[in-house]
Amino acid sequence: MHDLAALAARWQAASLQLPVPAPVEALEAFRATTQLVLPDDLAHYFRTLNGAGALADENFFSFYSLEHFESVERKLANWPDSSGYRDLQHVLVQPHTCYVFADYFISLMEYGIRLYPYPTEHNEIYTLCEGKYKVVAHSFSEFIGLYLADFEQLLQ
Repeated sequence: MHDLAALAARWQAASLQLPVPAPVEALEAFRATTQLVLPDDLAHYFRTLNGAGALADENFFSFYSLEHFESVERKLANWPDSSGYRDLQHVLVQPHTCYVFADYFISLMEYGIRLYPYPTEHNEIYTLCEGKYKVVAHSFSEFIGLYLADFEQLLQ
């Protein structure tokens, strides 16, 4: 979880206004509504940082708050047909269990995490671009570590 402190420091250095941390009740409501479990590292992120506000950081990444954390099925369903994003709901297995937590360069790429109805040791992190997807990490913590070390590896 030390990477969250480094992430917060980076955002503060970039003068990003951090939203109010998500209350525990909101996390519980998410689980009750979706019947999906937030992994501990992602729940900790929402309880401490809860996104970077409405602005992108210096690398053009926008990290979402719990309020804007939506399933691929819901978020991408209304995209224009020409973008290819709508196709993801047909090629990504169970798009209702994959939730978008960040984007790059005003949604040129989206980043989603696979959630399960039970606690797991892994939660795949996907790069979602047009009608394609790729696993780039196996936990939210791993994704944040990759982002802090060299964000460009998340753009491939």
